[in-house]
Amino acid sequence: MIGRNLAGCRFVVESSGLVRDDRLGLPIASPLLRKLALGLCAASDGYMIGRDDAVRARSNRDLGRFLARVLDPAP
Repeated sequence: MIGRNLAGCRFVVESSGLVRDDRLGLPIASPLLRKLALGLCAASDGYMIGRDDAVRARSNRDLGRFLARVLDPAP
């Protein structure tokens, strides 16, 4: 069980690279401000997460094929 659900969190990245909480405009400029922004937007209902070895193997295979295709130096 993952304790916090961050699905409701929304952030804006400014042209300077500064990230702000979309709801309150808090800058994510330090560890304390990051914890505050995430704490205010995260839901406490959590969600289940599990491992599926077959899906993991397929995912790794597919990622390897994609990277080989994208990063292949041949024209």
